[in-house]
Amino acid sequence: MGDNWMTPRRIHLGASELDQLPRHPNWRYESLPGGEMALLVPKPRFGHALLDLEKWRPSGGLKDVGFRTWEVQDPEDLAGLFSHSFEAFEPLAGLSRKDRGLAAREALSEAFSGVEGPVSSASIVALNEGNPVGGALVTLLPGGNLDAPGAWRWHEPAPADLELSGAGQPHLTWIFVDPQRQHEGIAAAMLNFCIRKLRTLGYRTLASTFLTGNHASVLWHWRMGFALMSWPGSPRWRN
Repeated sequence: MGDNWMTPRRIHLGASELDQLPRHPNWRYESLPGGEMALLVPKPRFGHALLDLEKWRPSGGLKDVGFRTWEVQDPEDLAGLFSHSFEAFEPLAGLSRKDRGLAAREALSEAFSGVEGPVSSASIVALNEGNPVGGALVTLLPGGNLDAPGAWRWHEPAPADLELSGAGQPHLTWIFVDPQRQHEGIAAAMLNFCIRKLRTLGYRTLASTFLTGNHASVLWHWRMGFALMSWPGSPRWRN
């Protein structure tokens, strides 16, 4: 999701009160001249994680949940579900309802159109009685040395037969679940489906990215067995 959805915010807060305000890792807090206003400046930070597909132990299935592949209209049709899933987390938390919808459609449309890399056939939509309750979009990154920045973004068109040749690096670009159905194992079931498919295609790892302030996402990755990776922008990789 583009950083453009995180914009600076002015709040009526004195300097002494600002010092007591709990900090969020993706914002910088500044007291404005006069001492009666504060400025919150976005500073999004992302973490990367990697799952060894050979070590994955599948979870049990869910009797009332089925799966299907993504369809052309899904980025539009699932935008509301996506927005509802992330409305308590940045950057959607700070947006109006209208802008949350726009941001959701943009995020899904860009991913499905290939901006994040070719969409893998491991991508699925979870259904209950024919109604979507979640989705997982897996895209293919350039791959290679994942500790290097160039492995995470395409700077030239990806080969058309990337997945057929088992090339590229699978990346869990989005996974979301209806808030009314969270904590039931749906996300784990979707991940299990994705992994089974990726294994048949010859892939051995699945990468993922999360916003560091989204503790629910961080803990979910940990529970699923993802290992935290080095930050590609680390000075250690510049030598």
